[in-house]
Formats: sequence, structure tokens, C-alpha cells
Amino acid sequence: MILTWQLGFSKEQHAAPERWIPAQVPGAVQLDWARAEAWPPYWLGENSLQYRWMEDVWWSYRSRFVAPRAEEGGEVRFVAEGVDYHFEVLLNGARVHEQEGMYRGFHVDLTQEAGKEVELLIRIRPVPKSNEEADDRHQASQAFKPPVSYSWDFHPRLIPLGLWREARVDVLPAQRIQSAETHYELSADLAEASLDLAIRSTSNPGSRLRWSLIKPDGGAEILLAETAASRESSLRATLSNPELWWPHDHGAQPLYTQAIRLLETPPRLRKLDAATPPLSRGAGRLFWPHRFARTPGGAQPVDSRRRAARHLRGGQTPEAALLDGTRLVFQ
Repeated sequence: MILTWQLGFSKEQHAAPERWIPAQVPGAVQLDWARAEAWPPYWLGENSLQYRWMEDVWWSYRSRFVAPRAEEGGEVRFVAEGVDYHFEVLLNGARVHEQEGMYRGFHVDLTQEAGKEVELLIRIRPVPKSNEEADDRHQASQAFKPPVSYSWDFHPRLIPLGLWREARVDVLPAQRIQSAETHYELSADLAEASLDLAIRSTSNPGSRLRWSLIKPDGGAEILLAETAASRESSLRATLSNPELWWPHDHGAQPLYTQAIRLLETPPRLRKLDAATPPLSRGAGRLFWPHRFARTPGGAQPVDSRRRAARHLRGGQTPEAALLDGTRLVFQ
């Protein structure tokens, strides 16, 4: 369900905005306000100076709608994939969630509100600053925001805030995969990968879980394991001769497609989901490529961290490139 949003600001946390304007989600408060005021492009000349005050006020996103109904045993959720940066969520005036960080999504259960008109309000704190003296990128030292937006020698100061990723209402069926996380370990000779899959699901008696891989060339599906579905299931499998992912200039970067299916009784495909990708959103961990890479002169140590993490210094993390929910790499 797509929501319609309004945006306003106040100088105090609990003060109501004096004015509401239409908001685009995904987006940023600066873009919405500039659009409403018909400001010239922020990237032209010194126009970015107009936006400076926006980093020191409280911004509120508001959406009013009638919550849909779910089937018996199902759920209705408000899902936000990313809010920049420190914020709280109010449902009909009551705080139901608070979070700091733009790269982790969240959800709010609306099942009990089915058929009722509700108001969701997301209130965003002013831009995080580790100090008030520097007035440059050093103010970002205690926040996971791109320091470049705090000003750099080549970049004017313009610090975004807002619902920068999709926000919607999902109606979930009674039988579904709730979460899935994959871990793997390569053998010392890199000839075998041991895989472990942890799944949480809701299902009827007799339903089954099927776990498979599709090779990077898109060939036949490889069945890894199948088991009776339960609330919490653990599956293990071994893959011989996995196609390895190598750093740039040291080899190919093959990607396996991973599929986890919940097969109902009678059997029919109801839910297709994928396991946690190599960069875990929850734990924030990176799996680095092999300590040794192929070179014309043989196997040599390679500091792949420097290349893999280069984009993390100052600029925004290209999350869409790192978080591919259906892909699995053996590094």
C-alpha cells in the first residue's frame, strides 16, 4: 500500500509544525521544501546556503490512512526501509519506535488497527553534530552519515535528512517466511563451502521448506536441502567446487542466486524469499575477499579491504550495490 505524505518543521521537539507541504518518499526534506518554495537548484552557485537552517530544526513526516485488513493469522505492517537520521515514530500520538541510523529499516505492527483511520508521524531530530566549533566534516565523526555533506574542499555544506528509502504498508499472509540468514565457511583449500541457513516462518502442519541455489551462469537449480517447516528451522548443506568471488583485477565475480521456498499443503508456492546477503544489515559486518588472490606470478597476498572499502571514506555507502537480497558470493 502506497502512502501519501506531508512534511513540516518546528524549532522544538514537541511543537507542531505551523505549515504542512506535500512530501515525496523516497526523498529528502530539503528537496521537498525547495520544491514547495520554488527555489532555484541547490547545486548552482551559492544556492546551498539557503538550506543551512534546515539542519537545526525538527522535521515531521505525516500520513493519514485507513489501515487494511489481513487474513486470519496474517499481519499488517508499516515498513520503512531507511530514515535519515535520528528519529521517533508516533502512531496516533503514541511513540512506538525510536532509532538512530539511516541504513537499518524497521516496521510497526498495524494489525490491531485494521479498518480504522490512523495517523503515522515520523519526527526527525536535527542533524547530528559531534561539536559546534568545527563546522565541517569533523562534525560527522560520531554519526554514520556521509561526512562529505558536512562540507569538503570540493563539496558545499548541505546535509540531507528525511525518508530516503521506501516507506509503505504491507499486508502479510498467515503462512510466510519471517526471516532467513545464511552463513558459510570455505575449506582451507577453497574446494568446498559449508552453508548454514536459519529460518523463522509461520506455516501449517505438513508444509515444507526448500533451499536451493542457481549457479552464476543461470543453469539448473541446485537443491541444497528440504525439510518440514517449523517456527524456527536450521538447514545445513555442502557445495563442492564453489565458483569463487575475487577482487577486481584478480578474477571473476560470480554471484549465486539463492531461493528459499515455503511449500504449503497442498503444495503451492506461496512465498519466495532470500537469505541475508553478504553485508548483514543487522550486524553491519563485511565479508572480505580471500587473503590470497590469483596474480600472473602465482598466489600473492592482497589487501582487498582497501579496494572494497574505498567508497566508505566520506561518501555515502552505495547500499543497493552491497545489499542484494537474492545473491550469495563465496569469498
